Amino acid sequence: MLVALQQAYPNAATSTLDWYIHTLHETGQLIRRGRGRYEVAGQSQAQKRFVPSLPNELTRLGKSLGEQFPLLTTCLWSTAAVHSFTVQQPFVTYWLVETERDAVDTVLDAILRRQRGGTLQKAPTLRTEDIRLAQRYNTDSSVCLLVKPLISEAPLQQDSNGLIVPTAEKILVDLVADRKIFDLFAEELPNMYTEFNSRFALNLDRLRRYARRRHQLPNIENYLQPFFNLQSTQSA
Repeated sequence: MLVALQQAYPNAATSTLDWYIHTLHETGQLIRRGRGRYEVAGQSQAQKRFVPSLPNELTRLGKSLGEQFPLLTTCLWSTAAVHSFTVQQPFVTYWLVETERDAVDTVLDAILRRQRGGTLQKAPTLRTEDIRLAQRYNTDSSVCLLVKPLISEAPLQQDSNGLIVPTAEKILVDLVADRKIFDLFAEELPNMYTEFNSRFALNLDRLRRYARRRHQLPNIENYLQPFFNLQSTQSA
């Protein structure tokens, strides 16, 4: 972007052009797609970042865990946050508590010891590697709570309650990387990537960086390729 502006306005100071780009980005007229890469915002495209909403019970659980383990990084989210991006609605909703790998058992035990009511009273609660055991539970709960190791350097953000939740980029990569957990979404992935890209401004550099960390970059590129094909067609 800066190089293009320098070519268009050769007499302008670099600091002036940098500030101009910053202003356009802050006012929502430009969408950042990666380091030094921007896209003009479309009228129908949401300018705010995607922040997954949490059920009230999961919010209360997150606050409780934060008080018990103030030094742990714990990320929470519910797959219900992405149901609007799918055509077929899953028959079960996962509530995920992601924490540092060495603390998974400790956090799981704390959740199991906690007095629970409402949805959590009936929901199976287990580690992600034991997810198949959930099928053995005699329960009519449509929710399953999973405690999962948090990948280091995962892209995270805070919600309005100050709780740590995943970014859109993290969710999209995890849906591909953790097929054993998210197999319910496998057939929906192409549509989900398209819907996320059309509704929100994805940071492709961040997405690729996390995909590379999870050894999923080639698979992720397959889902991203249609975006570039569409952009090439529109600009032709």
